[in-house]
Amino acid sequence: MTMSVVKKAFAKPFVLTAIVSASIFVGFSALPAQVFAASFPGCGSEPAKPRRLPALTEKLFKKLAPVDALISPEPDPKTGVTAKADFKAGWRELQKIVNRCDDCNPYEQAQLFNRAAYVNYSLDNTKEAINYYAKVVALTPNIPLPLEQQTLFTMAQLKASLEDYKGSLDTFKKWEKTCPTVIPKDYNYMLAQIFYQTNDKDTAIKYAKLAVSEVEATGDKPKEAWYRLLMALYVDKEDYKSGAAIGEKIVVGYPSTKNISQLAGLYGMLGRDNEQLGLLDALNVVGGLDKDSQVRNLASLYQQSEAPYLAAKVLDTYLKKGTIPRNSKNLEYLGAALRQAQEAKKSIPIMEEAAKLSSDGRIYAQLSAVYLDAEEFQNSIEAANKAINKGGLKNAGEPYFYKGNAQMQLKDYGEAITSLRKAAKDDRYGKYATDLLRYVEAEKTRLDGLEKSKQEAEKATKIEVLPDSV
Repeated sequence: MTMSVVKKAFAKPFVLTAIVSASIFVGFSALPAQVFAASFPGCGSEPAKPRRLPALTEKLFKKLAPVDALISPEPDPKTGVTAKADFKAGWRELQKIVNRCDDCNPYEQAQLFNRAAYVNYSLDNTKEAINYYAKVVALTPNIPLPLEQQTLFTMAQLKASLEDYKGSLDTFKKWEKTCPTVIPKDYNYMLAQIFYQTNDKDTAIKYAKLAVSEVEATGDKPKEAWYRLLMALYVDKEDYKSGAAIGEKIVVGYPSTKNISQLAGLYGMLGRDNEQLGLLDALNVVGGLDKDSQVRNLASLYQQSEAPYLAAKVLDTYLKKGTIPRNSKNLEYLGAALRQAQEAKKSIPIMEEAAKLSSDGRIYAQLSAVYLDAEEFQNSIEAANKAINKGGLKNAGEPYFYKGNAQMQLKDYGEAITSLRKAAKDDRYGKYATDLLRYVEAEKTRLDGLEKSKQEAEKATKIEVLPDSV
């Protein structure tokens, strides 16, 4: 998995959570949380002492009323319909007072900055939102501790959404130092994402494992995305065994053709061919194979299991469906499976099609051998000639060997000798060609001798016998 793919995959959760967190001006967001007391360094089990805060005045609420009406409109008392928030108009109103409230105390200024941050985020101005949230935090300790904590947490998320991962981690550390008594359940998952994207894979695994194990310890099921991140981290480190263990949990908890396919791939990386075959076979039964590699892997596993007929059936089915392209490579694979399944005649038209699509003469050379096995000797010779003419062969003597063999079967020994002598020069087929050449030459010599004797005998019968002398 590349870094760019990871960024694309994991950017969305930061943004979505930030949308919820950014709503703190109307009350702290109800994020799914768990007790986390005394879990951070320097934090005890005792709650923090209450802060002495300045009061919020009626004057401030009057100033904010027109802003709130625009950015968080109330339902119409008659119709019950809530108007759509108008953040642009709300920002225009808020700008009149946000930096001009000279008589506002720090807590009241925090209310203004908090709204400014929320409105800017809603207007897709995330950087400015972060700046205003920073102004809220700067007013500590003259703001409620929960507001400080929620603001820091939101800032960290927003920085992560902008790929400022160092800034995000630094802000999360500041949040931890406030000793929150509750945290979102996905906190460790978020940290794992950030460390993954900073290429600190070991720390990412640490937090991803923690996120998963904490949920499993309660008897609940972690989210699929959490499992997926941990599996991706293991695979990235080439720890396929651990990755497969997580993949198995994903398949059990979130069964789908995609997840089964991924687990099958991990089994393949581990050499667990039987398990991989079982999963791919199950996908095939339900029509879940949708990639070229899946089909070819299943066909290969069938062949390894000495079931070439099933391999050929799978390839033929998905070629017709269009799941795998009808190219020279896949057709050649199908033809080979048919031959292994003792279906040589059925393989011939497939190999012909593959050979025509091929850029070189290699498949025509194979086809020449197929015709030779089928005792279609003239076709074997023609296929060998096509292989020679198309060229690009790794073993240039291969088609000459098959051609010479076919010519021998047709008792065209002279041509066979010519072909086999060319084949004898090939490194791979030279020995076989030489052995066959000796036989053909001997057979030709024998037959030539017989023909010569026959001709001499016929010639002798034509000589007139002279009468005896008187």
